[in-house]
Amino acid sequence: MPSIQVRPAASSVDREQAFDIRRSVLCGELHLGREAARDPFDEEAFHLLALDGEKPVGTGRLLRRGSHWIIEHVAVLAPYRRQGTGRSLAAGLRVVAVFWLWDRR
Repeated sequence: MPSIQVRPAASSVDREQAFDIRRSVLCGELHLGREAARDPFDEEAFHLLALDGEKPVGTGRLLRRGSHWIIEHVAVLAPYRRQGTGRSLAAGLRVVAVFWLWDRR
């Protein structure tokens, strides 16, 4: 089983890698519309990237809409599914949401 690291997609290169994964999985495999790969909310969202070494293998984002925090656009490349990668991304995004809420108290 690969050792997956999850970290913020902080740079423009990281974000492009995240969008590439979304395009491949959400648009290519699941046949969702182009907006699944990229939309106007990406600028305000917090993105995570899952990596196997240096290889990007998954992504997800956290978006605030009103008083709600939404985890969405979680996408994992096929060889890395059913190994906890998506769960790790969701857990990381939940931690970020808790810290944002705590910081705004």
